[in-house]
Amino acid sequence: GLKISMGMHNFGEKRWGQGLLDDFRSTNDQNTRIIGDFTKMVRQPRIAEEMEALMKTDNWQLHFNALVADSKFQSLNEKDPIVPKLMEAVKVHAEKAANFRRQTLQTRFFETGDNYYLGMEFTREYEKWKNETAGELVISLMQKKKLTEEKRSEIDKFKEVLKHNIDRLWYE
Repeated sequence: GLKISMGMHNFGEKRWGQGLLDDFRSTNDQNTRIIGDFTKMVRQPRIAEEMEALMKTDNWQLHFNALVADSKFQSLNEKDPIVPKLMEAVKVHAEKAANFRRQTLQTRFFETGDNYYLGMEFTREYEKWKNETAGELVISLMQKKKLTEEKRSEIDKFKEVLKHNIDRLWYE
């Protein structure tokens, strides 16, 4: 994961002064803030290389196999397995990442009351690759002669699930 340097400071008074008894986003009186540098730059080729390494692990292969098994398209694992195709796509993405226009991406650590979360941008090339890859993973489902609108909608939802999980691999 990413290492974020973070300084915490506990303010002695309420966030909104005397107007409100407590911050409406906080569940306690400990109004903490992140101070200092909370924006980092990360090199996206290294993320792509790590994605490739992670896809070679049993955990991530089982994860994507389980996504198919838990979907309405379980037969995809036998007829047209997505894991080998995804592994090859991630490998190609990792090889091309060094040639992307933007080599570094901003990562920010956000604070909203009691919750902290990490936000990172994606490159245009990654987004394009992810969308194309998800489409290629389900293409065999789309090749049926009579595809009802309901079935097409289910395939589109499954494609969104795959894209979301490819993003999870990116953040891993």
